[in-house]
Amino acid sequence: MGNIMEDSGLLELIQVMYPGSTTASHILDGGCFDKAIRAHLLIDAAIYQHFVKHAFTEEELVEMRTSMEKVAEGRMGERHRSSSGTV
Repeated sequence: MGNIMEDSGLLELIQVMYPGSTTASHILDGGCFDKAIRAHLLIDAAIYQHFVKHAFTEEELVEMRTSMEKVAEGRMGERHRSSSGTV
């Protein structure tokens, strides 16, 4: 994987999370599995957050946040359950 991702900036990002000359290289070479998973999840979350911030308007983000809060509170679909007779 180290050769495929060479010059992509991935090594530098991982070095920010895990300072040291060998840890980041070891992660990209397939070692340190738990650290590799954590680093890749953090990088994925940062990329996703950047994408969402620039892909949607503030109104759309508020609407999505409201819908997700309803789902988290279990209120999504209440109208469907009550009209079908199942509660």
